[in-house]
Amino acid sequence: MNADFDYRLVKKQDVEIVYHTNIFRILPRNSKVNMGKLTDVDGTEYQVSEVLIHTPAEHTINGRKYDCEL
Repeated sequence: MNADFDYRLVKKQDVEIVYHTNIFRILPRNSKVNMGKLTDVDGTEYQVSEVLIHTPAEHTINGRKYDCEL
């Protein structure tokens, strides 16, 4: 999966950042805000509707747990 997200293109006033327990949610304030896109392995593109950041990470890579996960 390929993520095409450039945080410099998203203005702070266009998003709402919500924190609950161990999850940051970045949500657009209206439907005109472009949050980027994801491309699946078969080339299907999906528009990003929100960004979730889990801290600490919920999953491991080769048995190692990281500080955060998107």
